[in-house]
Amino acid sequence: KDYATEVRLWDRSCQLGSIEGFQVAALNHPELDIRIRMYARGCRLGDESSCVQLAGQAPSPIPADMLATIEDGCARDAHSMTCYWLGLRLLAGRGVPRDEVRGRAIFLQACVNGPVYGKQTPEECAVASADPGHSLIE
Repeated sequence: KDYATEVRLWDRSCQLGSIEGFQVAALNHPELDIRIRMYARGCRLGDESSCVQLAGQAPSPIPADMLATIEDGCARDAHSMTCYWLGLRLLAGRGVPRDEVRGRAIFLQACVNGPVYGKQTPEECAVASADPGHSLIE
């Protein structure tokens, strides 16, 4: 496969408003570092699923510009999975400086109110936030 050509075509489809084409390119690219950069671009363009992938898969340590992109994605929707992953990273100091207060606040808001985790009780979310290695995703 000619991934360079595919990426250019999918990137163009993204520029034309087809985020789906861009997501396919990112999901199918064989090189993790390129996928991560593609997720960062998708997130900057406002695609929530790209932000989620970036927040969950970003390298450690997370470069400052990439962290800013994740934080912007979280700011657009404080109840999103992007915030869930950002909160967990901050709680554990995984790829970012550890910040338990901020991490717990971000995580709990996403966990309790989020569309995916909305069925979790505040108590379940509090237990998960006390153990940064824990994930509600099984």
